[in-house]
Amino acid sequence: MADNSILDAQSTLDSITYEIAVQVHALMLKPGEDIDIKEPLTALGVDSLVIMEVRNWIKNSFLSIEPSIPELLGAGNMEGLGTCVVGGLKKSLRKPTEAIEQELDEGLDRKEDILV
Repeated sequence: MADNSILDAQSTLDSITYEIAVQVHALMLKPGEDIDIKEPLTALGVDSLVIMEVRNWIKNSFLSIEPSIPELLGAGNMEGLGTCVVGGLKKSLRKPTEAIEQELDEGLDRKEDILV
């Protein structure tokens, strides 16, 4: 099973949030030194078109996740976007494990049918 405890670390959330903030500021043509992760996305002028670009960047940067546009718009601020990405990463790491467990359970059920 994959050890995803690093995703629980505050430093991971902080790093991901910062990288998202840098990307959003670049898309908005704003200086990177003005980053405030608590500032509402709407106050930055982020709209659905910018969120679509952010979503594409997230998909390309974190290959295993694909957040929805409403989910990203509902994040509220950079910190919320970071939390959304970390949550997506955690979920993507759980999926393979759950699928393997399900296959094992189904395999055991088939073995029982054969033995009966």
